[in-house]
Amino acid sequence: MPDSPPAASPLGCVLVHIYCLRDPRTQEIRYIGKASDLRWRMFGHLCPSSLKTNTHKNNWIKSLLKLGLRPLCESIFRVPVVHWEVAERAAIAEAKALGFNLTNETDGGDGGSISKLKGVPRPADVVARIRRRNLGKTVSASARIRIAETLTGYKHTPEARANMRQAKVGFWRRMPIEKYADVRRRIARGKCRPVTMYSIDGNPIMSFRSARVAAQVTGIGYKLISRCVREKRYQTGGYIWRFAKKETNVPCINAA
Repeated sequence: MPDSPPAASPLGCVLVHIYCLRDPRTQEIRYIGKASDLRWRMFGHLCPSSLKTNTHKNNWIKSLLKLGLRPLCESIFRVPVVHWEVAERAAIAEAKALGFNLTNETDGGDGGSISKLKGVPRPADVVARIRRRNLGKTVSASARIRIAETLTGYKHTPEARANMRQAKVGFWRRMPIEKYADVRRRIARGKCRPVTMYSIDGNPIMSFRSARVAAQVTGIGYKLISRCVREKRYQTGGYIWRFAKKETNVPCINAA
């Protein structure tokens, strides 16, 4: 483990490094930062506890470590500590202008990852890079199985359930009335199942987009039709009602 960082001095006399991490395979600059001691900062980059965070820079370093390589740490220039934010932002901007594919998540000068800055939006180029990387990705079958095994039997704690319940209190009241009607309509459309009306002899007569539409058209109670399609009643209104089958070739009514 390297020596501890140097002790603090009057700010006007303290110089810090604006440094870069290079890819040992291509010599390309991949990260720019600020450090008081390069050895100590490099140790921080490679520390397993630091690499637990899922960031672009950490993923790049971990990919090198898997190959038995380490990033190359170099000092670009030194500046007084009171000016390091401006200097780091300028170095990052210049590197991006030269076309280097940096793993920095911010434009610099913030002293850490964007994940530590709540409420700070990601730079546009970072958002675009993340979008390109994830566009078209699908979850593999093996990953789906692992996720299912992990979630099987999982139950929220009473505290978590109470928090979720509290978060939903007044949800519909807070929603504008025009949006409320639209949301309820979309929910109903997604949940409804087509139903078919049969004669007592078992011959299909007509299909409807949902039991509610069937009730509006025929005048038979919605709950009676609903109980019939779930086979809790044999017939209602002089007809047998069942959930529609794809092979049933009868006219379908979508709305009353």
